[in-house]
Amino acid sequence: MTCIVGLVEENHVYIGADSLGTDDYHRTHISTFKKLFRKGDFLIGCSGSIRMIELLQYVFVAPEFSESDDVNSYMVSKVAEEIKSCFEKAALKEDDRGGILVGFKGRLFFIDGYNYQIEEDVCGYRATGCASDFAVGVLWATRGLDMPALSRVEFALEASAEHNAYVRRPFIIESI
Repeated sequence: MTCIVGLVEENHVYIGADSLGTDDYHRTHISTFKKLFRKGDFLIGCSGSIRMIELLQYVFVAPEFSESDDVNSYMVSKVAEEIKSCFEKAALKEDDRGGILVGFKGRLFFIDGYNYQIEEDVCGYRATGCASDFAVGVLWATRGLDMPALSRVEFALEASAEHNAYVRRPFIIESI
């Protein structure tokens, strides 16, 4: 249960995440473990289990990118396949998988943790997690306003926390 928000502005990717964790009994805790982290040239934000996030942060090895590589082909044929391999080797249960936002080369990608498909929205923003609809609504509503990207991401997280019991501060926002 979470909200991860991503936004592209002027060739920079901003990703924000809340800090609430829940267990199978709906108990809540604010974890020191972050749902948002850097991995080489990637900025990664995840919804799903902490185990999935641990695997991405500490086990997943980002494939080497060559400047001659096509970014789309690289994401589909190398990154998605490496994530799939990482999850399979760790026997990550399907119930523990979620959505993954990846900032890379000034672009924002969504990777589905269930089927590993890669998506890139033409609108330049995306959210994942149980409160993603609130966040996407805020990003849509603020798209024409004179509002910095960082503020838009924070505003989207605030709206998500206000309207969903499974999203809570502190918010972590980074850019790449």
